[in-house]
Amino acid sequence: MPYRYRCNACAADGRRHGSRADAKTDRDEHRDRAHHGLIPNDEIQQEPGPLAIGVRWLLARLADRR
Repeated sequence: MPYRYRCNACAADGRRHGSRADAKTDRDEHRDRAHHGLIPNDEIQQEPGPLAIGVRWLLARLADRR
């Protein structure tokens, strides 16, 4: 699943990356540039891909039948 950096303090979203380490690099660059190295309220989010979305949808439909 792809990863994305999200800064809640300034509502900025980083690019989607294939690894958590690349998203952390975005985080570090954003902190240096926008917050002068301070640590805002932020997070690295794991975003579901198309397969995960499809499986969740299918499981929800199967659960509705019970």
